[in-house]
Amino acid sequence: MHIDGADLPLYVWLAQQLAAMNKITTSDLPPDFCLNDVVAHHVKKGGDRNALYSQINHFLEDARLSPEVPALRDLATILPLDLFATFSFDSLLTAIPKSRGN
Repeated sequence: MHIDGADLPLYVWLAQQLAAMNKITTSDLPPDFCLNDVVAHHVKKGGDRNALYSQINHFLEDARLSPEVPALRDLATILPLDLFATFSFDSLLTAIPKSRGN
């Protein structure tokens, strides 16, 4: 993610978004908290783990992430990659064939 002129790993950004949405302050989390820390804190406080999946999906859809990531472009150039199937909620993975015009 490119936020305010700096690159931020997607899962760090997701952890920050999820913590803010669920009113979890950074003081409640380890200094370099990750997505798992936010989920664990949420569940420990009685929150529903399954509700977080839809929140994460919402964040990813709203972010409108670009498939123009070098690693994804490299993956898309592997030939003959005629079939690509995924069960991931990550829309960037489904954009790989589209970036090749498939």
